Amino acid sequence: MQSLRLRTVPYDGASALYARVERDFPTPAERPPLTTFRRYVRTGASEAFDVLADGQSAAYAVCTWGERCVLCSFLAVEPELRGRGIGSAVLERLAALYAGSDALIVEVERPELATGEADRLHRERRIAFYERAGFALTRGLDYAIWGVPMHLMARPLSPAFNPSSLPGEMRVVYSHLFPPRLMHKLQMRTLDGADA
Repeated sequence: MQSLRLRTVPYDGASALYARVERDFPTPAERPPLTTFRRYVRTGASEAFDVLADGQSAAYAVCTWGERCVLCSFLAVEPELRGRGIGSAVLERLAALYAGSDALIVEVERPELATGEADRLHRERRIAFYERAGFALTRGLDYAIWGVPMHLMARPLSPAFNPSSLPGEMRVVYSHLFPPRLMHKLQMRTLDGADA
């Protein structure tokens, strides 16, 4: 496979990257507005990467630090290059880049809440992709962001990682992204109903 290089997207490239995010995550609840996305890049709240394969844009990733873990909130391969192992290779590069952290985290839509068979299969394929890359579903946590129920998946990068730390990590991640008045949009409960 061709070599991959992560290139940090500067602020003046945020709008072009957002157009790709909008294409790959078409549901408005899946992504922030453009002005907010540009603010994340400008302030450094999120690290945005254009992934180059043989000098051409092949994928992108957007990541945000928590306390000891990193959320990869957006990851997508260019449509014409999918199915070639690029997404898995990007996750390996991110794991190497964030090797000093405890884990990489992703949010995935819950298959049991799909709107139809095609949607359910798409969600299950996404989970299987991350499982093949070393991620595991977090059990016992009812999690939602902006009212969208999700599962959290984590790929440990350190023996110190403990899945029970994920609620705190997600609070720190979103404290970088949300003003305090919007933190209620992040909802977490253990399956016994207690706030996490």
